[in-house]
Amino acid sequence: MQNFTTAKAEDNQVLVQRLQSIVADLERHGLRINKAGRIHQYIRDLEQFEARTSPLQDPVEIERLAAARMDGGLLADTFEALNRPPEVPNWRAPHFELALKGGVVAGGEDDRPRAKLLELYVAAVAKNAGYGVELEEPDVLLTVGGAKYGCAAKRPRSVRRLQERIEEGVGQIAGQDLDGFLIVDLTLALGLHEGLYQIENLEEYENVSRTLFQRVAELSANGEVDRWVRNHSAGHRVFGVGAVAFATVYVRSTRKIMNIRRWICDGIRTSDNDSKVAFFHEFVTRLR
Repeated sequence: MQNFTTAKAEDNQVLVQRLQSIVADLERHGLRINKAGRIHQYIRDLEQFEARTSPLQDPVEIERLAAARMDGGLLADTFEALNRPPEVPNWRAPHFELALKGGVVAGGEDDRPRAKLLELYVAAVAKNAGYGVELEEPDVLLTVGGAKYGCAAKRPRSVRRLQERIEEGVGQIAGQDLDGFLIVDLTLALGLHEGLYQIENLEEYENVSRTLFQRVAELSANGEVDRWVRNHSAGHRVFGVGAVAFATVYVRSTRKIMNIRRWICDGIRTSDNDSKVAFFHEFVTRLR
């Protein structure tokens, strides 16, 4: 099992500029972005935070700032990767266009926009790695050295639904007559979208990272995920499962905000697929 953490401390104004560049690009391509939509709200929230002089205390403000940093940063990273050549067909519309819909705070009734963003993030990572990418079923189709692999990206709303979503993803991959892997975003299931981790200084960061690792690892412990895949009638088509959780940390002493991506990834060896497991392990190291 592999695990790693990516932490990114980015100036809020830099993120604002990146988000503004997204809006400008999409409008140049004829896509109208709702002024009341979440990308514009993220820009406003980040600018307001930069302008404030008092400590961050209001729970509503904290939640909105966490969304702006976590979701806004993911939007920017994904957009910038997909915007580089070679072109991925139809990535702006309808795919990225859908990813921009939905409310500012995650967890609403319609989670399709953020589920789509997870798919696009996986596609962006694959594209950066030099793999061929198509936004086709199961969710993302990768071409690697002449072979085609399917990726199903899942975002369970609760821990209770984790097994259901994993089994659904296995079925999606097998339904396309492909071998492939699953990427599961546990942010919503673990409630990490609901606010910021607040710490006094960077020395406390390791405690946050360790806590986040433990929460993700608990859901992958005792081989449960492996067992769910193997027990599925099409489980032999899946050679890896990656779990990720996104969190935001506010450092009070410096007023800096850090985005954390905590990964746990496991290759599943079924029916002589060691080379595919090796590919999966290589791929997940690029998810940083």
